[in-house]
Formats: sequence, structure tokens, C-alpha cells
Amino acid sequence: MSRYKTITIVAAVPTFGCALGHFTTTAMLSGEANSLLFLRNTVGLVVGSGILWASMSVWAGRVAGPRLWRSILAGTVIIFAMLAIHYAFGLLIGVFDDQIFSSNALWMYGSFISGPTFGLIGGLSHKFPWLLLIVPLGLIAEPFVINS
Repeated sequence: MSRYKTITIVAAVPTFGCALGHFTTTAMLSGEANSLLFLRNTVGLVVGSGILWASMSVWAGRVAGPRLWRSILAGTVIIFAMLAIHYAFGLLIGVFDDQIFSSNALWMYGSFISGPTFGLIGGLSHKFPWLLLIVPLGLIAEPFVINS
């Protein structure tokens, strides 16, 4: 399997899973489906976590190889594409309204800052493997940073 095909398949999980995690049924709202609500909220926290999305840029940068311009481009493309597809899919299935892109423009713009940064980290990890520790460190730090 091609290296880019693998990362595309893996990136689809948080992209589509996070949008599907926004589904709410009447039973959930009325308290009749608490186990389903718990499952939705738990899965939503996991697939919507920032470190999971950021790690995709690190991985894309690593997969792109030691050429730093390719790593920067791969890290940017993967995170921007994930966001765009996530919002478009949510709009398509009806969990987002037509203002989703404008109300989340900050995330789209932010992908042009975080994508190159994390892609560069992935690319540099060929020479400095310890840079990959950013992912587990982010996993540990994220709950404290976002206060959850």
C-alpha cells in the first residue's frame, strides 16, 4: 500500500468520525438514550482531540521524507484537507449549518500555521528522532491546556 494511501485512510477516521459525533437524536435529548449519548461524547472527545489532528500533520511530514519543503507541504495539506472535508461532510449530512465555514474560519487559517510547523517536525524527525516525542507530550499536556 502506498504511504500516502495509508495516511489518507487513517486521516479519514477523525475527519468523518468527528462530524458523525455531532449527531443528536431526540432520545438523547430527552434522556432515554444515555448510553448512546455517553458513547457519542466519549468518541467525540477522542476523534476531536487536537493532538490527534496535529499528529496527522507530524505523520504526513514524516511520510513525505527528509526533504523539508515536502514535509511542510504535506503537513499543511493533510490538516487543511481534513478540516475542509470534515466541515463539508457535516454540512452534507445536516449536522452543521451553512455558516460552518465562516464560523470556523479561525481553524482553517490556523491550519496554515500548525500544518507547516508540525509537518516540519515530522520531516526533521528523520535527523532528530526525538522530535517525534511532541505527539505523546501533546497527548499528556492537552487535557491540562484545554482544562478538560
